[in-house]
Amino acid sequence: MAGHAAADRRARRRDRRRRRRLAGGFDPAFPVHYHFLGNDKYGLTSLRNLGSLPATGAVIVVSPLPIVGGTGSPSRVLAIVES
Repeated sequence: MAGHAAADRRARRRDRRRRRRLAGGFDPAFPVHYHFLGNDKYGLTSLRNLGSLPATGAVIVVSPLPIVGGTGSPSRVLAIVES
């Protein structure tokens, strides 16, 4: 058991170093993602045709992929509007 715990700690450290390297050395890696996700918020980018939605009354449904340990994900975004 102790060997598994040590291997898990090493893997977590390796993953943290890799994320920092990919995130330009920020700590925490991807600080905006860390802040948003830590507060149950999503950051949505590159959405199209938002001008076609009414100013009020639309319901937006976002379904990101559940990527374990990830800080971002492609998402399927739908708008439900009464006709």
